[in-house]
Amino acid sequence: MTHQVVQPWDRANIVQGALDKLAPSHPQRAILSKPVDFYLEEFSWIKGQRIQRKEDYRDAKRTGRGTSDRGTQDDKEPMWAIFSTYLETLSNQDQVDFDDFALQVLSYLENESTFAPPFTHIVVDEAQDLTVAQLLVIKQLVTPETNSLSIIADAAQRI
Repeated sequence: MTHQVVQPWDRANIVQGALDKLAPSHPQRAILSKPVDFYLEEFSWIKGQRIQRKEDYRDAKRTGRGTSDRGTQDDKEPMWAIFSTYLETLSNQDQVDFDDFALQVLSYLENESTFAPPFTHIVVDEAQDLTVAQLLVIKQLVTPETNSLSIIADAAQRI
């Protein structure tokens, strides 16, 4: 299956369109006045955590943003609505974004019965810069016989 990679400006336009559509029905919601990059970062986090259902997003502990920038628990409902519109638009246009790559590879690795992990040992440095989905892909590349995976990370450091 071949998809086109959505361009950064198109991603921004999709989010802005979703915001324009949602804002009139929620005029007092501060979360809807955040810049487009705020949403794109949150979408990357959602995909990186491999969250696929609104209920899982609602229950997820969101770390990595300052308290004032994170939004409230109530903000997750409109955020998910914007995210759903974003995903639907990408799907309708047969497009993917960067964060979809790890999810697609992970899906392939988990569902392809003929795949044989090619590595006996993997060492990952700077793992703090990887998402859960990316780490799960790496885990799938190690043979079950050795299950040898070394992960080095510095939680105080991020790119």
